[in-house]
Amino acid sequence: MPNKNKAKGNSAERELCSIFAEIFNETFIRVPNSGAYQGGLNNYRAQYLSENQKQIMSNDIIPPTCFPNCALESKFYKEFEFHHLFRQEGNKTLNEWIDQVWDSGIDMVKAFPMICFKINRKGWFTCCWKDKIKDLDYTKLQHTVYHYKNNNYIIFELHTFLKTFTNELKEKFK
Repeated sequence: MPNKNKAKGNSAERELCSIFAEIFNETFIRVPNSGAYQGGLNNYRAQYLSENQKQIMSNDIIPPTCFPNCALESKFYKEFEFHHLFRQEGNKTLNEWIDQVWDSGIDMVKAFPMICFKINRKGWFTCCWKDKIKDLDYTKLQHTVYHYKNNNYIIFELHTFLKTFTNELKEKFK
């Protein structure tokens, strides 16, 4: 039986799959036993995997085959220090998540990565690379710009972002 935090993460992954399935009318599923199979210290495994296996094992969620460039990382935390987004050193937790995606083994040129995170009693949010959404008119949505390691990231409330840009995201995920 998984520990309490793993069970919490698993439930968030299932919930995230449901959110994406409802909005995109496609099937999204959890990676079985997800958790850095080929990322971080396990990068050596990538040399033995096919491109399809790399794509499946590099994220928390397996997208439908029609969205090969969709790369979803799921997080569920009790608390998130939003005020640290505005500090010079940034938010340590978000920095770790961003590093995790960059180290995950996905093709950062082709992929459209999203860090989707749920915070207790606050809701779901997403962090997207600004370069990946520069063609979207996201200025009409509430958002925060976050700078880390010479990249800009935009943070949105997840549901609003997905519903506003459903068609555009479908194209980016292809």
